[in-house]
Parts: sequence; C-alpha cells; structure tokens
Amino acid sequence: MMALPRVSVVVTSYNYAGYLREAVASVRAQTYEPIECIVVDDASTDGSDAVLDTIAAEWPDIRVIRHPENRGQTAACLTGLAASSGHYVVFLDSDDALCPDFVATHVYVHLSSRMHPGLTSSDIFQVVENEVVLSTFQPFNDRVTDRQPTGKSVFRPIAPAPEGPWTLATPTSDLLESAVYVPPGQVAWCWSPGSANMYRRDAIALFADAPELTTMRLNTDAMLCMAIGHRCGSVLIDRPLSLYRLHGGNGASRQAQLTNVRSVPVEKEPSLQAVADLIEIYTREAVAMVASFWSAETYLHLLERLDSHLVSGGRPGLLDAAIVRHRAALADALGAARLDAWTAARARRHNRQRWRAFRRRWLRRR
Repeated sequence: MMALPRVSVVVTSYNYAGYLREAVASVRAQTYEPIECIVVDDASTDGSDAVLDTIAAEWPDIRVIRHPENRGQTAACLTGLAASSGHYVVFLDSDDALCPDFVATHVYVHLSSRMHPGLTSSDIFQVVENEVVLSTFQPFNDRVTDRQPTGKSVFRPIAPAPEGPWTLATPTSDLLESAVYVPPGQVAWCWSPGSANMYRRDAIALFADAPELTTMRLNTDAMLCMAIGHRCGSVLIDRPLSLYRLHGGNGASRQAQLTNVRSVPVEKEPSLQAVADLIEIYTREAVAMVASFWSAETYLHLLERLDSHLVSGGRPGLLDAAIVRHRAALADALGAARLDAWTAARARRHNRQRWRAFRRRWLRRR
C-alpha cells in the first residue's frame, strides 16, 4: 500500500562525450527502482550528439534534452529539474558516476531521519585516470570526525516490508550509526561536492527562482548545498557512494586532495560568495522568507549566522549594507518596531566589539 518515493537523477553534460555513457550507465545500475533519468546536454560540440543518440536508442526510458546554445551548468540543472517529477533530486555531472547503492542509501537515510533535512551528502571516491586515489573528501570528513555520530536520537530506521515500505536488502540500520546530522544554520562548508548530494525537491524550490542561482554558470552544488543546508539542515552519510573524477578540466579542483596542499584555487572558491548571495536573497525577499519560517526569530538567527561567517572570513558589513538596501522589505516582513529593535541591538553589539578591539590594541601598545 506504500510506495517508495521517486528519485529524479538529472545528468548534465557539456563536452564530456568520453564520460557520458558511463555516467548514465551508473544510473541504470542503481539497486533502487523508482528512478527517472533525464540527460541535459548543454550544446556540446565534441561529438556528444552521437553518444546521446546511442543512449536514447538503447535506453528509451531515459529522456534526453538538448540545449540549442550553451547556457552553463546551472541552467542545465534547472532544465532537468523542470522536466523531472521525483520528490528527491540528484544532479549528476556527466564526468562522475554513482555507485550502485547511491540512491537506495540516500533515500534510506531520508526516510529514517526524525528530522526533515533538505539534503543528504555522502563521501566520495576521488578518481584520477580511472584509479581511486582517495575515498574521502576533507571538509566532509572534518565534520564527521569532529563530531560524534548522531545516533538514535535523530534516526529511526525505516521499517522493512510488510510492516513498512522498505523492500530492499540494503542498506541496513548500522549505516545510521555513523551518519551525522548537521542542523540548520551551517555555514562552514562540510558537504561533498557535486554529484554526492541528494536534495528534497521542495527544498530546491525555496531558492530555484533566485537570480543569484539562475544566473550562475558553474558551482551549482555550492549554492544549493549552502542554501539548503543552512536553511533546512542536512545529513552526512559516512560512506563513499560516488566517483568524483579529476581530469584537469574540473570547474574547481585541480588535483586529488593532499594535506596542506590547496586543491581549489582561491579565485575559484565558491562558498563565501554563496553565503554573500544568501544574505541578499534573505533580505531582498524578506516578506516571502519570513512568512515561510515558523518564526521571525529563526529567520533573524539564520541571517546573523551568515553575517558572522562572512565577518570571520574577512568580509564584514555585507548584512548591514543589505539592511539599508532592503529596509522597506524588511519592515514589511518584520514590522518597523521589530526591525528597529534588531538593528539597534546589532549596533550596540558592533560598538562593544569595536571597543574591545580598540582596548586590545591599546593594551598591546603599552
């Protein structure tokens, strides 16, 4: 009587003809059955058309969409999203691949969570020249190892059939012992990149129309993980379930990770910009944002978390400037009295911080 949820896997591709078939085959090989696969080609010029024709002929249940002109990774993701229907969505870069239990494991964690996270993120295999070099991703593992596994307080294993809807043999409940729940408010990057994430469709919808997302060409995962994880919380699955291929043409990473060696150039680090974009979205769309929260206090708390992260990262003043720029929207959303009280409290806190900083400098000079 209870069906498992449909999962939409959107494969996005631009000039990755050599990898495209393997990516689609990894979707076809999933142990989880309620899956739809949509391939979006972003006007490739490398012979991908022939690969797509073969895929369409061999696997007619896969929908292929071709952009007439190149529009970027995010546009391809959003095209696939609009054409899909699953409650959960995976955006698979065509140079990556999913392990057979990827979808089943992510769905199992979602259905076993007492909380209602907007995304799940699993660890990755880092692959160079078709050889696995690493089976971990550093920011993900920093969070997993710094915190004890979440345990029974957050998870209750979904019941197997016939008592419940779970009809697969794997995964089993021991998976949940090492899973880590990351509550809303997270701003330091702790998720795996790209294809390692599964999102709730309704969580994506919270940000899908924001121009900060729709005008992006690359790093779609940076914006989605940051926005959804910060707003709705997430779960980290301590198991590598996808292949992250490093080949020199990646959008950010230039090599497999190595301790004390930067693998992402400073100018391509997208997470701080995603936080800045979220401050703009939260303030500009304050009326709709506040109305969608349980309380204005939660909305303000999440805004303050974003601001604190930027200040610690050397980018102060963005929230204060956004408050000035979008004061009318904030007043409509919060009420003038609450807005004035909040901004006055922020001013007092800033004055105290400036005084403490001045006093520390004065004491050092003495």
